[in-house]
Amino acid sequence: MPPIPSVTAIVSRIEKPEAGDTDDSLRAFLGAFTAKELRSACKIFHVKVRTKNANMDNKVGYQTMLVQLSHARRESEEAESDQRDKMLQGSEGQLVQALASTRKTRHCSFRLVNILFSEKFCDRLGSMGTQPKRRELDAGAVGGNNAFWKEVAVEYSNDREEYGRLVPRDGRFDAIDPGHIVLHDSEKLKQMWKDISAKYAAAHARAMQSGSHESDFYDFCNGQIEALYVSVWLIVRPQAFNAAVGSMPKHCQVDTLNGSSPSEDILCTKSTPSKKRRSEATEMITYLETRFGTTEEKKQEQVEEKQYRKRARVFSELEHLTKSLCALKQTGMDASIVERMEAKVNEYMMRVDGFDSPS
Repeated sequence: MPPIPSVTAIVSRIEKPEAGDTDDSLRAFLGAFTAKELRSACKIFHVKVRTKNANMDNKVGYQTMLVQLSHARRESEEAESDQRDKMLQGSEGQLVQALASTRKTRHCSFRLVNILFSEKFCDRLGSMGTQPKRRELDAGAVGGNNAFWKEVAVEYSNDREEYGRLVPRDGRFDAIDPGHIVLHDSEKLKQMWKDISAKYAAAHARAMQSGSHESDFYDFCNGQIEALYVSVWLIVRPQAFNAAVGSMPKHCQVDTLNGSSPSEDILCTKSTPSKKRRSEATEMITYLETRFGTTEEKKQEQVEEKQYRKRARVFSELEHLTKSLCALKQTGMDASIVERMEAKVNEYMMRVDGFDSPS
């Protein structure tokens, strides 16, 4: 049920203050509404009204909480979170601070992934693990304070259509809305990406160790749909693969597809930033392609079995790519991305034709 007009007016005034708004002017504005209307507005902003706190569970209390909430939001546009902390004092202030803070929602990770995998940021994402330069250290531009993450934070608040839509049409993402914006500072967004990439790296490691590449990748995600979402984006932006698995332990990076020992199939040893940069643009595509190729001559009696498994894997991957292509077209993705995916599908179609051709 949509909010009644009076409550909508309160919410609108809090979210978009008028020029020159002050605590006193807002308090006077709120005084024209009933306690019930003010309480409803508090609930919309997730300000929990505690009935045990009698001095706050009334019209004056609701006004106070909304005024402090509005004050905190105005301050957040000009100062960092530590400046907002100083403004809030006492038990009432601590309550409002906790409730007015930019708490992460289930939608935030998906919005961040959309931004990081956009054309504007994707190619730069892979360099975030390199050592900062001296001038950056001197200026304190490290961690979430560097220019990249500050720019990401600005874009995160930008209500662009491409940031607010899901890449695939998958029922597992039905409850997700990347268009829902909860503001976060650059440091928090950096930590959020670190958590997301760790989840993907762990799922990728489990998939590689299992050797069962015909399975749905979600089977290895332990319910973490952020990891599944990253895997879908990596089909579109394979150059971001190293950034997504940069923290994966070496012993987990094993391809058991051909039944060989871990020592034969470790995908990488000690990774250096330069090695990551060199392989950034081709790592993911190479990974997909090598899953279907051979690395050494097999014994003659293994040829037929190997060909059968290879054919099954190609068909499985072709099915996956075809579904992804359909999803990209339905979401109105850029033509260049759709063309690249079509080329990949055609490549796998040629492989299928190759199986049917006489040897």
